[in-house]
Amino acid sequence: MRRDFGSGSVARYKNGRFQARLRVVIDGRPERVSLGYAATRRDAIRLINEGRKRYYDAADHKLPRGAAHTVESFTARWLEKAIKPGRRSTHRTYEAMLRLYVLPVIGPKRLDGITRGDVDDVQRYAHDKGVSPTTISLMLTVLGAMLRHAMDKEELISRNVVAGCDRLYRGTPRRYQFLAPEDVPAMLSAVEPSPYANLYSVLLFTGLRIGEALALRWTDVDLDRATLRVEHSMATVDGKRVLGEPKTQKARRAVDLPPEAVAALSRQRKLQMVEQARAGAAGVPWLNPHGLIFTASYGSPASDSTVRKEFYRLLTAAGLPPMRLHDLRHSCATIELAAGAPLVAVSEQLGHAKPSITLNVYAHAVPSMRQAVAEAMHRALQS
Repeated sequence: MRRDFGSGSVARYKNGRFQARLRVVIDGRPERVSLGYAATRRDAIRLINEGRKRYYDAADHKLPRGAAHTVESFTARWLEKAIKPGRRSTHRTYEAMLRLYVLPVIGPKRLDGITRGDVDDVQRYAHDKGVSPTTISLMLTVLGAMLRHAMDKEELISRNVVAGCDRLYRGTPRRYQFLAPEDVPAMLSAVEPSPYANLYSVLLFTGLRIGEALALRWTDVDLDRATLRVEHSMATVDGKRVLGEPKTQKARRAVDLPPEAVAALSRQRKLQMVEQARAGAAGVPWLNPHGLIFTASYGSPASDSTVRKEFYRLLTAAGLPPMRLHDLRHSCATIELAAGAPLVAVSEQLGHAKPSITLNVYAHAVPSMRQAVAEAMHRALQS
């Protein structure tokens, strides 16, 4: 159970003495300091009470002296220390959400002084700027994550006001498109002329994210055992395509390959060998030091934007309904769930943080799951 902020702590040592400690802020940095030793627990608590008078504001014992960060100052600190060491795309998104919609409204306010009314003002400001409900929701998620860090990790505030606020603007729930099993042959036929045809097949039959697929190396794949490992995700850093970290810790995973995916990867290996030989014959260097499976010309890293545009163009040319490239991932999941694959297994294959995410996204699109539940109840009552 989490202690109330500023309650201090008492530790007992083998020699029978008690140490009193208190979390304070020194030069703007939170630290846990020792207030001394005492012969009894009661005397140690007395040391804590005296320490609170020295270190904490008399008017509000919830926050230590010097802890009055503004929202703007703590935003810079949080982004630099907690977010920047992670994925660059996450840092870029979080920074933009806070800079564009939060700081103009409550940037100068004390971190410990913002209210739910302030959060409502931030939402209204973003809405007046023409921001979509989806983006406003993302902005609230980012702001809530920052305040949760300030409360749980640094103990600078006593509550996260975003956690209890109302969402003032709600958009239409996203409708996911997906292929039914009978639609798959037409899609595969439509993309067959593309140099990325095997990539599209792998995306459909494995449910990989496009960044994960473009970062696949031949060393990540075992065609004999029909498995692959997701170890990286393709990212753009300073205009260059590089191997970055997966989206989350759960995204680093093993994936079992169906025969269709094995066949697509086998075709890709033969195709790449032909392309590499052609480059050598033309005296062109092969630009694939990492051994990537799916590449652009002469082995250079492929652009996910180019792959997406090519997919949309091919479907349109074939007269098929338009789909996003990411909808191949949705198609993989819905086909597997409709066929009776366990939810937990599908969630692990997709690299979701938890099965509830998979259920929230896909359960509504799989009527057979609801029917299976009803049939299970009927069987139970008949037994």
